[in-house]
Amino acid sequence: MLRASPGDPRVLFGLGVALRSAGDFDRSRQALEEILKKHKPPDGSVNLELARTLELQGDVDGAVRNYETAAASPPQNRDATIELARLLKKMGRMDEALERLTRLRAAYPDDRAIDAELNALRSGR
Repeated sequence: MLRASPGDPRVLFGLGVALRSAGDFDRSRQALEEILKKHKPPDGSVNLELARTLELQGDVDGAVRNYETAAASPPQNRDATIELARLLKKMGRMDEALERLTRLRAAYPDDRAIDAELNALRSGR
């Protein structure tokens, strides 16, 4: 049986997600940032989880940066772009949110969730 060390990125990732779920945003952020500092994640999953934590902490600029990084990294690009568009909408950056969702729609033409986000954005909901 393999033993995971405290610095193992998989352990830190799970810890970061669990801490965010428990409302401990500071420690969640620390765990996720440690992964980014010490390891080279193969995709944008760490950035996506860090963006979610930062958004809940009220660090919208940090959240936007991490959503953008995750959005550029398949397979997280779909979810990250949707969440980024929602945050941009909250920030009043409607045109940018619409542009991102429109580009995402072109990549996923049959995705009903993207259609729902676009419709909500266009209707002002």
